[in-house]
Amino acid sequence: MDVLMIMGLGVLAGRFLIPNRTKKGNEIISLTCTFLLIFSMGVTLGRNDNFFERFIFFGAVKFIVLFSSNCLVYSHRFYSNKKINDKENYETRKRGRRMIVLFMICALVIGLLYGMSGIDFTFLNIISENTDLVLYILMFSVGISIGMQRGILSKIKEYHLKIFIIPIGIIIGSFLGGVICSLILKMPIGYGTAITSGLGWYSLAGVTISSLANVELGSIAFMSNLMREMFSFILIPFLAVRLNYYTCIASAAATSEDTTLPLILKYTNEETVVLSVFNGVICSLMVPILISSCLNML
Repeated sequence: MDVLMIMGLGVLAGRFLIPNRTKKGNEIISLTCTFLLIFSMGVTLGRNDNFFERFIFFGAVKFIVLFSSNCLVYSHRFYSNKKINDKENYETRKRGRRMIVLFMICALVIGLLYGMSGIDFTFLNIISENTDLVLYILMFSVGISIGMQRGILSKIKEYHLKIFIIPIGIIIGSFLGGVICSLILKMPIGYGTAITSGLGWYSLAGVTISSLANVELGSIAFMSNLMREMFSFILIPFLAVRLNYYTCIASAAATSEDTTLPLILKYTNEETVVLSVFNGVICSLMVPILISSCLNML
């Protein structure tokens, strides 16, 4: 509950207090906090002597099945399907996405190596032992980013309630997938649904679940949602041609407003891009709420 309240304060600050010119600085703060939290997750895993054995025999199975459940989302055709081919800034965004993914993976690997080495550095120990504070800063920063999305209300008025159909479908599909996988794997339903509630936001899902549940589950959530995002890059061109434009948004989930947006822009139309941005904002807002709610089911 504390996490949600802090994010709510961030939304209000981003909407009414903080100017848009600080957006870049806020992104740097968010990335820094994410790096530190994933590093801390790696440190904890590295200091767990049985982690690799447990992860290989149990975590890998959960990861594969829970990742598959992330693909159980489809949306219907409610709008027109006119193609455009706007590639503006596509290569730049693509390189940026790759750098962010590499950045996060490096944070996890560095944390694992540090934890396994047995070396103690006071500064790094302080970081790994105060993850709650870093998480609160991250959630406030995420709230600011959401609050800075100025055009949301105008888009809601333009498309009315139909604009909520896609994010609702994504959330329901992911939740049902988590329930099914929990039953198959005989794990608590709260764990399975919490992992699939990451909606592709691998960094936030991993660190949040690590803080609220345990590090092993957080690492599985990190890997599962990272693979969802990567798999979306393969699926989007196929879905745009074989099904409809809105299934592209469904596969991208929370990433549809940023990292997968260039591909959606390339293979769909302007109307879909607008819906994609709105969907990403709604899904991003719901991720910590859904994860917290699912873990409270335990």
